[in-house]
Amino acid sequence: MEWLIFLPSLLALGLSLIIRNAFLALSIGALSGAFIYSWNQWSEFPAYVFDIFIGNHIFSSWKMGAFLLTLQLGALSALLDRNNSLERFFNYLNATYEDKRKSLMTLALMGLVCFYDGLANSILLGRVSVKLKDRFAVSNEKLAYIVDSTSSSVACLIIFSTWTAYQISLIQMALENSSFNGQGLQILIQSIPFNLYSVLTLVMVFIAIYFNLNLGTMKKVEMAAEKTFKAKKNISHDKNFKLFKSTFPFIVLFLSFIVFVFILSFFKAPEASLFNQFIYTLSDNSIPWLLNLSAFCSWFSLLLLREKNLLTFKQALISSYTGLMNILKPCMILFGAWAISNVISDLGAGQAISNYYSSIDLANQWLPLSVFVVSCLVAFFTGTSWGTLALMIPLVVPVAADLGTDSMLTAATVGAIFGGAVFGDHCSPLSDTSVVSAFATECELKQHIKTQIPYALVVAGICCILYTLLGLFI
Repeated sequence: MEWLIFLPSLLALGLSLIIRNAFLALSIGALSGAFIYSWNQWSEFPAYVFDIFIGNHIFSSWKMGAFLLTLQLGALSALLDRNNSLERFFNYLNATYEDKRKSLMTLALMGLVCFYDGLANSILLGRVSVKLKDRFAVSNEKLAYIVDSTSSSVACLIIFSTWTAYQISLIQMALENSSFNGQGLQILIQSIPFNLYSVLTLVMVFIAIYFNLNLGTMKKVEMAAEKTFKAKKNISHDKNFKLFKSTFPFIVLFLSFIVFVFILSFFKAPEASLFNQFIYTLSDNSIPWLLNLSAFCSWFSLLLLREKNLLTFKQALISSYTGLMNILKPCMILFGAWAISNVISDLGAGQAISNYYSSIDLANQWLPLSVFVVSCLVAFFTGTSWGTLALMIPLVVPVAADLGTDSMLTAATVGAIFGGAVFGDHCSPLSDTSVVSAFATECELKQHIKTQIPYALVVAGICCILYTLLGLFI
């Protein structure tokens, strides 16, 4: 009956395919695991269920910090949208362009600026991009590709997105019984260069724009757009636009966190070098609250610098509250993910997989590649990147931590999982970012998926080659 320890993961995966609800699928999977774990100890079942869903998390600074940070970034995103910050910034940069390439490059760069949330990126960037359609004879499909490919990719790579806290919390839980316990943020940072799919997808976007690279049916729709639309003249500058005022909240978001960490590091590791102080402090339990403090400072600076002719103080607060409430439902996935991670750990599924890999001589070499491929498939068929992380990280990261003599294998494995999850976001017609990107750019979902898949497959193929080569050095 050893196979039962994998039932929660399999059940959650199967339900994700059927009901298309990540929280419900993860929760049912966790409940099935609680049932197995409490077998012959039914009196402990209610208490165990409470612990895996609430009790084990409510007093965790990392988990509650993740929950609150995600809510704060939801409020920030809504206020940015209501304030027309990104739209005015894009129009400012794009006003005098007569060249299609420059304008699309600007659109892609805006995707990097809108790093804080993949879904918000798709909505906001898609909304401003449609103005390029008839001005530069760009197809809806090309706009959807640029918007979608920069959304989850940059949110998964950049520290300070709605992904970050979620990622850290899952990694922290997966490493609790390993030699890397408490190093969730360090592993996350180390995994960034190993998140090859996200990195190369962003590179591919700029290559496709610069060289006008149209793969598959993208060439056909771009030719059709050139016949349909005619280029228009320049649009006028917004004379009231102030560049510093528009970018200041983003500057605050990054720099305030660094300043806060350095201040804390003087108390935590006063005798270490400046760099080592910073790295050491990143594992401190105060870090989630510093992340939240930085997010609050960014939101508050935007509140003060808002366009007062567009937003009164009361309207700004209402918009922020609306954004917070809108992201509350997706935030519930956090609790489902934490619950199933707890169950997987308690049942020993990760340890069982670790023991299996330990019996294979080439386990270290093939782990990142195999994890990337499996994550791509899970994300594609379920359509949920966060659900993919919740299923893969607790199963595989403990394996990497056990097999690797240093943190390189663990970081590479985490990066591979992230990349596979983002691949699903780009290729699955069930993905919320794919749906929103298509809707926001006025593109048919079927056409968007059809024209984006060739780019995603090329990048994924290159990733497989690189992960194979990486195995030679691990």
